[in-house]
Amino acid sequence: LILGRTLAEQIAEAVGSDDTNDWPGRRVTLYPLPLTVAGQSRVAIRARAANGATAAPVQSGASTVQLTRPLTPVQVKEAIQRKVARATPAQRTTEASAGQRGLLAGKLEECWPADPDAARKRRSVTVFLIGRQSVSEATAAEGSALLDWLLDPASVAEGTYDLHPAARQEAEAILREALVAAGQTSLPLGANGNRMGGAHE
Repeated sequence: LILGRTLAEQIAEAVGSDDTNDWPGRRVTLYPLPLTVAGQSRVAIRARAANGATAAPVQSGASTVQLTRPLTPVQVKEAIQRKVARATPAQRTTEASAGQRGLLAGKLEECWPADPDAARKRRSVTVFLIGRQSVSEATAAEGSALLDWLLDPASVAEGTYDLHPAARQEAEAILREALVAAGQTSLPLGANGNRMGGAHE
């Protein structure tokens, strides 16, 4: 198994140290993550805290890479999956609260303001990111992770819950990736996110 940067960071997070000398004897759970890259289906190997364990905070941040937004669709999906994996078992099995679901639906639709097709686009993004047709199906962990992606942290602290400046651009890219994953050719999207040209289903 080749240890790439993403997998190394996930192992470091799972065991609580980014010093590889601390890793022998530590347990992690490896799992497959289906991805669509350039229209091709791929399976990546990812890591999380071993079953029954919670991820410890990484002790040294020297080799941890902080991603700069906007993120790619795959980076958003992996970040959300990491946050869900770190949640408690109860958060991963309990449905999101009505408040979470309402805020999540509203913020996703804000990614396509005044677009009559925003609800369909929201569903496509939700399916791509968490494999669910609707935010009403999201668990508390998934709802929290999605809101962490969508919301500007400063606005959360202020209680205004504004959309993150990069969220619209990321949502558009995720929508394009979702269309390709659904078997449609990769066509440029117009300003409102509608495909330009003919459809190839």
